[in-house]
Amino acid sequence: MKRARFLPAVAAVLLSSAALAGEVIGNTYISEKDGVIEISAEGWDVKDTEGKVAFQIAALSPKQQIQGMTPSVQFYRLANPGGAVTPEFMLQQLRDAYVKQGGEAGAIEPRRIAGKQVLTLPVSMSKDGGRANGLFYMMQGEKSLYWAQFFANVKVWDDARKQFDELMEKVKY
Repeated sequence: MKRARFLPAVAAVLLSSAALAGEVIGNTYISEKDGVIEISAEGWDVKDTEGKVAFQIAALSPKQQIQGMTPSVQFYRLANPGGAVTPEFMLQQLRDAYVKQGGEAGAIEPRRIAGKQVLTLPVSMSKDGGRANGLFYMMQGEKSLYWAQFFANVKVWDDARKQFDELMEKVKY
């Protein structure tokens, strides 16, 4: 008899944890773990990476290459109930780590996206004779900090940046 009560309880736990994981529906990534984030990404290939890479929840790349190159976007989440970690602190930590790895970083600046304030950090790095620019966006959610990091070769930066800005305008959190 105990076993009969145990199986429905296990099934309920498994179903509830599955509902908390991220998922891709069409061209939209949705996660309801530690707050809700919805990334509408028309024109992008979207992969659910939640649980596969530390803090990463989604990886995106444009469906069409830009001059033979494929920029990348990764979205991350840090559970932050009560807001103990400020967006400014977290972005400064990311900035310091990036510079420590040999990259260059600009100033952290506020920006409004879809009516919400976010913090941005422009970066660049040279590797194997190539140069890439990047941009971090730090977003304060209800229960989490989210950030997106976008990188593209400098040769396609301007075109790729337009696509990235359009993508960010549609992110809901």
